[in-house]
Amino acid sequence: DITDVVAGTGLSGGGSSGLVTLNIANTAVTAASYTNTTLTVNAQGQITAASSGTAGASNGFVIAMAIAL
Repeated sequence: DITDVVAGTGLSGGGSSGLVTLNIANTAVTAASYTNTTLTVNAQGQITAASSGTAGASNGFVIAMAIAL
């Protein structure tokens, strides 16, 4: 039998009787779509930072331009 639920890192809630709920803590990341994304992930697997970047030239494009020139 389960006698106690303890909230670990990044969680809140828990309890020792009745209906027990665990909640995951929010991070500073805004829910959105990101393009050419740079991510930071913590030890619990949560995304803690995200930013969109700019697309770089692909190797194929760079080689094709070098040949064309």
